[in-house]
Amino acid sequence: MAEEDLPPQEFSTLDVVPELNQMLRTLRVFEHADKVVRYMLSLDERIAAGEAKLTAQDTESSLKEKQLAERIKSGEIRAETAEARAAKVEKQITERQAKADQDIADAKAKLANNVEAAQGALKAAKAELADLKKKIADAKKTLDATK
Repeated sequence: MAEEDLPPQEFSTLDVVPELNQMLRTLRVFEHADKVVRYMLSLDERIAAGEAKLTAQDTESSLKEKQLAERIKSGEIRAETAEARAAKVEKQITERQAKADQDIADAKAKLANNVEAAQGALKAAKAELADLKKKIADAKKTLDATK
């Protein structure tokens, strides 16, 4: 049977209102479903963006970790070099201090010898001076006696 063979149906407004309400509810469900789908799509986009950002941060973090490791290694090498130099300088200071102490001791001994020699020479000069004074006095007496 074709639609042309069916008798025309008459609708009352009371029959149409519940169907229209049902259609309105169905339309609202579809609108809500559309909003949910859009929200889910935006969530997917945000999740993808977050994952991309996390991946970029992981890459940057790995790079910074490598740089930090290189800096630490470089710092350790510098510290070892500085320690070696400090030990060398400390050894040189100790050696130079010992030499300076020895030089001071030698200078003191030499000075003591020079002082003893000077004191001996001074005694000899005093003795010679006393002898010369005696000779001068004797010479004056002899000269006075001859006059």
